[in-house]
Amino acid sequence: MLDDGYLLPPFEMPEAESIRMTLLNILRWFDNYGYLNSSGKKLVIVYDDMCHLLRYAIKRQHLHPGIEAFVKEAEHCVDRFHFVHNHKGVWCDLNVNPFTMEELKGVNTEICEQRFK
Repeated sequence: MLDDGYLLPPFEMPEAESIRMTLLNILRWFDNYGYLNSSGKKLVIVYDDMCHLLRYAIKRQHLHPGIEAFVKEAEHCVDRFHFVHNHKGVWCDLNVNPFTMEELKGVNTEICEQRFK
């Protein structure tokens, strides 16, 4: 979700559940846009399996500048529903916890799940 409240992308990603395809889509969407909002703050990217996506990207950031930008320039978190029910590890708690992000207070992080069910 962008700082103006819009979903990005504004459509469902059918058959895009693989980590590799999700990362590729994110790299395409932000290629010209970057990971900063209009105020110069990092965009928060919310994804239901962000813990696996971020770890995948961290291991591959040396391969492509776009992956490195995703890792270093964006904020990352899991939506609240999936975090509470599926993400129990220390790594998730430290790196993708939506409850510790001030920017997400009052934000419906499950909007994609609700919109595309």
